[in-house]
Amino acid sequence: MRRIDADAQSIRVVIEPGAPGGSFDVLIDGHRVWSVVVDPVRDAAGAGQRFDWPSALAQRLRGQAQVEVRPSNGGAPGAAVEARFSDDDGGPELTDQHGQRLSVNKWGDLAVAIEGRASGFAARLLDHASRLVEDVRGAGIDLFLCSGSLLGALRGGVLLAHDDDIDFGFVAPTGHPADLNLLSYRMERALLELGYTVVRHSGAHLQLYFGAEEPSAPRFYLDIFTGYFRDGEYHQPFAMRGTMRREAILPLGTTNLEGRLFPAPASPDAWLALCYGPGWREPDPGFRFDTPLSTRRRFDAWFGSFNHRRDYWESVFRGAAIAEPDRRLLALLRQLGGPVYDVGAGTSGLTSALIRRSGTAVALDYALEALAIQRAAGVPTRSLNLYDRRQVLEFGVELAGSGATVVLSDVLSDLSDDGLTNARLLVDAVVSGGGVVVLAERDPANAQVLDGIATDRAAVERRNDENVDSRILRPKGKDTR
Repeated sequence: MRRIDADAQSIRVVIEPGAPGGSFDVLIDGHRVWSVVVDPVRDAAGAGQRFDWPSALAQRLRGQAQVEVRPSNGGAPGAAVEARFSDDDGGPELTDQHGQRLSVNKWGDLAVAIEGRASGFAARLLDHASRLVEDVRGAGIDLFLCSGSLLGALRGGVLLAHDDDIDFGFVAPTGHPADLNLLSYRMERALLELGYTVVRHSGAHLQLYFGAEEPSAPRFYLDIFTGYFRDGEYHQPFAMRGTMRREAILPLGTTNLEGRLFPAPASPDAWLALCYGPGWREPDPGFRFDTPLSTRRRFDAWFGSFNHRRDYWESVFRGAAIAEPDRRLLALLRQLGGPVYDVGAGTSGLTSALIRRSGTAVALDYALEALAIQRAAGVPTRSLNLYDRRQVLEFGVELAGSGATVVLSDVLSDLSDDGLTNARLLVDAVVSGGGVVVLAERDPANAQVLDGIATDRAAVERRNDENVDSRILRPKGKDTR
């Protein structure tokens, strides 16, 4: 490498004439924070290539620091420069609240990779992965190592330093979308019975979280992806679809990862070539999937996508405390009586305030951080994801005849169309079962969304108390006083 220069907006990389280019790691004060791909064809004139800092990283670049760029494969030497990002004293803050080093992941977000974790983390991660393989084998599911974890095993028998989890796949015995979804939900129930904390990303993708019980705890996870053969192709959501023989995966073989044996595809090379392309052996920490539109549409239509904005809300709630409840909404819920279910509770103090007055209340959310904060305040919690229609309908049916009041306060305005559709189904199920639904928005600009959730089965009472717009939906004919 010839030289680099960097400022608060970007970094410029100039490689030697005739150098092959490829993947390069960007380090700040000795720690990898990002990876870029240098194309020698685009730098034929020798002026270098300029890369804008990812937004999440740029927000933390202040003061002064050493910036170094070196090949990801550890080959040729790199280059370094002392960069000034701002007039502030000191340098960038590139650690989380636990002191774990942050780097840019494949989604463009700052996250903690394996290389940024505390000593001993890799062994804990592997322990949980080994236990998971044995646990689900007892339930009739044979997992195999895949994705970045298989890549690390094949390249050198190690966890990739820039990875953040361990990935597993399994081959379903069917290729019909309905059967695949049912199989995934059966597996989820089995995992819950085994004590795992399960986050569903789609009808074909589960994440198992560890450290989710305590607020702001350093968490990590394992992935399980459902694979299947259909129409002569192998599919593995969320990004993998192409021609591969069944014999390339089954019967499963084994591979070595950090001195431990894990199940692996019968032909790991074939699996990795389909997933990452023929150049999979060359390190590329900045790799991003280029999924064809036809594949994305197929997977979204068959399996859905349930993780919308969850990572954002996890970051918002991290380090937060229970907030003071809105007194007007609290008074209304006390007046209505019955058990209260606060859907999309976040850090709202509604449920804890009701419990202090001998009421029955449960806080529901899809953000693990919100649920941990509520539990720490002594509030009963339950996971509910408004983007998972099956879960929403199950919850609505469960409440039938219970006399429950379901609250959605400052929730509807943040939902996408899919979430709003599921919210309407929940409202309809609750009112049909004899329950009451309270919808509220504190921002007047969001009030119009409330009227879009009404159901023909409900009598609607509109309220506006000190600029808090609310709707009370009851079964028609029920006393509305």
